[in-house]
Amino acid sequence: MSGFEIAGVVLGSIPLLISALEHYGEGISTIQRWRKYQRERQSLIRNLQTEQVKLQNVFEKLLVGLVPASDIEVMIENPRGPLWRQEAIERKIRARLWMSWTVFDDTIEDIRIAIDEMQREIDSQRDGNVSELRRGIFTLKRFHYEERLSTIRNGVSNLENLTDRNIELEPERRVRSQTKLFSVLRDMAGSFYRALLTSFRCSCQHQVGLALQRRSADITPMDDDDRIMKDLSFQLAISYESMTRSDEANPEAVLSWQEIVVKATWTPPPLAPSQTTKLAPAKSKAKKSVSFLSFQSTTSTYSSGTSTTTVTNVVQNSTELHTLIPNLTMGVASSVAFSSVGVALDLCGTLHQAQKQAATDTFGTLVDQHPQATRRYSVHPAPSADDSRSWSVVSLRDILDQKSRFPPLSYRDRLRLAVVISSSVLQLHGTPWLPSILTSRHIFFIQKNNSPNPAMYWQPVLLRHLPGGEDQPVIDQTAITAERNPTLLSLGCVLIEVILGRTLDSRSARAGVDLMSDYVAAQGLMDEVRMKSSNYERAVASCVDGKLHRHGCGLEDGDLCQDVYSGVVALLERDLENS
Repeated sequence: MSGFEIAGVVLGSIPLLISALEHYGEGISTIQRWRKYQRERQSLIRNLQTEQVKLQNVFEKLLVGLVPASDIEVMIENPRGPLWRQEAIERKIRARLWMSWTVFDDTIEDIRIAIDEMQREIDSQRDGNVSELRRGIFTLKRFHYEERLSTIRNGVSNLENLTDRNIELEPERRVRSQTKLFSVLRDMAGSFYRALLTSFRCSCQHQVGLALQRRSADITPMDDDDRIMKDLSFQLAISYESMTRSDEANPEAVLSWQEIVVKATWTPPPLAPSQTTKLAPAKSKAKKSVSFLSFQSTTSTYSSGTSTTTVTNVVQNSTELHTLIPNLTMGVASSVAFSSVGVALDLCGTLHQAQKQAATDTFGTLVDQHPQATRRYSVHPAPSADDSRSWSVVSLRDILDQKSRFPPLSYRDRLRLAVVISSSVLQLHGTPWLPSILTSRHIFFIQKNNSPNPAMYWQPVLLRHLPGGEDQPVIDQTAITAERNPTLLSLGCVLIEVILGRTLDSRSARAGVDLMSDYVAAQGLMDEVRMKSSNYERAVASCVDGKLHRHGCGLEDGDLCQDVYSGVVALLERDLENS
């Protein structure tokens, strides 16, 4: 039983104890000499009712903002219900209580024990053979329950204090948690980019769109990078050439797309020297055996242009590696881990193969053989009902410059886009996905079925051409870059374009990037931005001409990342939530 589930049990046990006390007096209340002792029983009931209400208030305060208001009412009214057993809710509570969770959990357990002891003593007096005198002893002598009541009262008071103090500190902790999350995301994004590069064993040019997302996570001080990474995933759309079947004699190559989800998979830790010599105990005479992973290998051939490629996919179909490691010696473990699970995915071949076969749950594994650590990422297809052969990409700049061709960006769409872009800069800064100078030319949307739809604004992407490079924008490195962080300055310019719905005049007739011209243009538009929103204007000002610019300090710096989140992303999020 989880800690938070026990909290629900405790909350539900107090009314049962009160009910037992109310019925406890039946049969003795009619005796004249015992009536004076009913006040003691009623006092105990009132005290328990008071602690019940206070405990309900504690849990209600803990749940506010973490679950829907309707669920709070259900949880308080039904403390033994299924919502108290949801892992997601408990994780949010743990994050809110920060380092106080263990103390909170132990206090709940103390209250539970006191209630159980009081309940058992009452129940022990309900035997029909017990005299009325024995039945009255519990009520007559206060010291029989005073210690337990004191435990309950003090415990609830401690829970109130813990809850109040932690909620007061939550906003600052959330900022620090986001900073930790962004650091893990940058590490993961760079790692799976390297793994993605090695998965293309072809001469094709693939467009790879990484979906930008507004992210948050319930992180506690006890969570390490691997624990945080386990819950993260990235969404991508990858283009590839497919053959039409309308004319089997003369098939034509068309551009198709496949949406995939990339998740970090469990990586077996290295075995300690002491573990390498540990074998199964010799006491048992049963025949010992080692179960090796078995893999099913499927081979297929596809043609693209004038080249033919044979693809072999390795599919794991047995017990997960981590369940076998304890029973393997170092030599066997290394062999299994690197010769089997370490087989990297041929992504281009897999996409062509997937076009010809039935739906599958997984495409395989991407492997990043980094000197510091080998990481693996499972690749899963994201189902789509649209014909991906009719998809195309359109840049944010084109949408802003050619308004008649595309659906208008609503004010809420602009705020959402601003939040996603600014958050993604912190998530991807320093990785190959994000250019150091971000412009509206780098942000794209996938237009499905050749039909512009406002829904496409909900998922912007950064586009890369792999395997191989792509032309980087021409950057005019003026003296301003010594005083301004180029990434922050360019982000501020993009945010201005988004909220005003047009490109900067300084970018109207050139393909390169002139930071000085952009800075001057941005300064001239601040009053217009302020008319849209004071929070938005403050966020843009922090990027363009604020205190966030620190010489020689990049966004990978934890303090600067935290300040950018509070001074830019959080302000934009506030506007979005209020829109």
